Amino acid sequence: MQLVLICSIVVALLALASGITFFAGSKKGERTSSFFFLLATTFAAIWVASIGIFLNLPETATEVAPIVAVGIYGAPLFMCAFFLLHVAHNKAMTGFGVFFFFVSVFFLLSFLYDPGLAYTEIILQLNDNTIKLVNGWWYWGYAAAFIVSTILIYVSLYRKLLQSFIKELRYGYITLIIGTALCSFVAILTDLILPITLTYRFIYLGAIFIASPMIAYYISVLRYKIVSFSYYWLNVMSYIIVACTMAIVYMGFFSVTYVVYREVPNSEMLFFLLNFLLITATMLILPMMENMQDYLRRLVQKDSVDLSYIVRKLNKIAGQKVNLPELAAFVAKNMHFSYIGFLVNGKLYSSNERILTKDELYQITLLPSATNNIWQDFTQPVTYICERYKIGAIAELRNSRGEAFGQILIGKPNDNSAIDRKDLVQLEMVINLISLMVESN
Repeated sequence: MQLVLICSIVVALLALASGITFFAGSKKGERTSSFFFLLATTFAAIWVASIGIFLNLPETATEVAPIVAVGIYGAPLFMCAFFLLHVAHNKAMTGFGVFFFFVSVFFLLSFLYDPGLAYTEIILQLNDNTIKLVNGWWYWGYAAAFIVSTILIYVSLYRKLLQSFIKELRYGYITLIIGTALCSFVAILTDLILPITLTYRFIYLGAIFIASPMIAYYISVLRYKIVSFSYYWLNVMSYIIVACTMAIVYMGFFSVTYVVYREVPNSEMLFFLLNFLLITATMLILPMMENMQDYLRRLVQKDSVDLSYIVRKLNKIAGQKVNLPELAAFVAKNMHFSYIGFLVNGKLYSSNERILTKDELYQITLLPSATNNIWQDFTQPVTYICERYKIGAIAELRNSRGEAFGQILIGKPNDNSAIDRKDLVQLEMVINLISLMVESN
């Protein structure tokens, strides 16, 4: 049970850190939603920590046990209500969230007024602490509120999925739905059904699986950008993931080693074997953690473009004689693209030594003019050229009269992913300034 307590504390800290990070890093327009998420994760942390503490209470802690029980049965409904308010996609769903908040208040106050509505006794035994629940209206009303609010969370997430036309956002919501579904399934089974029918032993599983939607949220934000975050807090988020992963792995190893040493007779050889495995695992896990951190850093970097700095810099040098290769290198570095090239009058000014032949440059100049925007569609020869040189997009450079006088070649992002819609929107803002500067040179 000590391992359960350790895991519970780690998951509770993960939940709380997630809420604080999301609230602190969110943009102004998303502060209300992220505040509800902070409240949801706070109650999730209370729930998880309460279960871990209860299962490890000694037999003499008869006065503390009822207080901990309040955390076990008071926090989950508030967690669901605030999470529903966080993901609500319309006013009706927000109304349901407010309704379930008051339902949560009702069940908490009734529990505090008469605990006998929920349980008959609390039994504290070595490794088998149990709350004897009452099979009555309070418990099944509590269970129904938990299940219905969870279903409404799915409905709201699914509606957001249907309303998202960007592929990356859809993948983000699918990831979040899967993570939340895994947690709720385990929680309903081990925290609602089994305690009233068979056993209280596995109640910790539902709480620990709170880590599932937390990790899904991190993936959805870092990989699929379902929420806009500042660069600083994206970095904080990535460090939390790595730190919590390492903590869970190492605490698990230490706990198993400790239990073997304390509980298994004549376990000296087994103890040394486990220590050897711990050292070996450390040597294997550290490189994996470094790779994981590098991957997360690349995901953060992709969203870390400081447009205000780029625009200020370009405005400052506008009207001056500009070295076009240096300008290309500046844009590539600050917008995190592997390559930027300006093709003007058949000559290429590029950010690095990526040499295209005259025939290849000529094929690019033959591309059809852009229609609705500045982005040009590839012909078959140009598609081959772009694949060879890892060029992700080509756009027209236009003068103040809207006439095309050249092209900008844009390499793939530094993490070698495809150029997405957000990249194009950011680039269009910069290309308009670049066009004026290149034309003046």
